Amino acid sequence: MLALLVLIAISDVRFGTHVGGGFEGGTILEEATPDALAEAGVFVDFIPPGWRMGFGIVWEKVKRRTSSEPIETETKVDVMVRVADKNRRIVGGFGAGIRRLDIEGESRMLGQQGATERLPSKVWGIDLMRMDLEVPFVRLTGKVGYLSMGLYFAWTFGMYRGEINETRIGDMPYPKRDYSPLSSSYVAGIQTSLAWR
Repeated sequence: MLALLVLIAISDVRFGTHVGGGFEGGTILEEATPDALAEAGVFVDFIPPGWRMGFGIVWEKVKRRTSSEPIETETKVDVMVRVADKNRRIVGGFGAGIRRLDIEGESRMLGQQGATERLPSKVWGIDLMRMDLEVPFVRLTGKVGYLSMGLYFAWTFGMYRGEINETRIGDMPYPKRDYSPLSSSYVAGIQTSLAWR
């Protein structure tokens, strides 16, 4: 732990945000065709001076166009190994992490049949692999760091495993079903970053 703190203290720090869109090529929605998605995220990287490798953390929110599940939010957190070119203009990385789906509940009346409701569900999963790349097209360099904006590309492969609450009618017990889809998403967008030494 002490070695990690020392490494962070002497590293160049890069903080940024990205937004993008793409498609889901996996089976998360249990549909045969790819589904459109949008992502917004923040990241922080630490690369020691004179090194071309370091580590970082990425946090993202995902929104999907349609869904066979009433997904309220999807969140990903990945720990990354960062690799930069010698000028630290092009930065890429690979890593893994965790993800979570928050699925909406439901409550409504069905006339004489009684109440229909579904409890909210939370399903955890893992990112088995994440790869991303930033290629800047604008970079403003100062005495203590730089500000850049560029194209952003990412590929994420992971899976969920858990139970989802299903709709019940009247006072029957809450039914549940297993939920364990694979997920593979492809995203392109814009990323801005601020680095200081």
